[in-house]
Amino acid sequence: MEFSEILKSLRKKSGYTQKQMAEYLHIATPSYNLYEKGKTQPGITALLSLAKLFNVSVDVLLGEEQPPQNNFVELTEQEKQILKLFRQNKSASINSRENDLIKKFRHLDDDGKEDVEEYISMKLARQQRKEEYNAPKLA
Repeated sequence: MEFSEILKSLRKKSGYTQKQMAEYLHIATPSYNLYEKGKTQPGITALLSLAKLFNVSVDVLLGEEQPPQNNFVELTEQEKQILKLFRQNKSASINSRENDLIKKFRHLDDDGKEDVEEYISMKLARQQRKEEYNAPKLA
């Protein structure tokens, strides 16, 4: 399998758009599109970034090695909803810190995920109360 086919397959399995991939690599969308069309290939820095994003080796990206069979997990309905909301927000992009948090979240068991969701809800509620308290008061 060629690099372009592998890249496209990994992107689609991961649920990313070409635009999101271009933003991740800090390049223009048409430039990224050339990678998937096989017209050009990324440099080593971009290859390393892609390998990290997809959690595969550069050898896998270059077709020298087969990807692990269980490298991808099926998205849960909740994750699909989050992805749908993310895609609706055209200006949104996931930075590497957020991406790392998502990967860690996926490794938690259901109890751990519930704990994280409760903690985030608590922190958001606290932040909202703080913003409401600090908002200018109308006389």
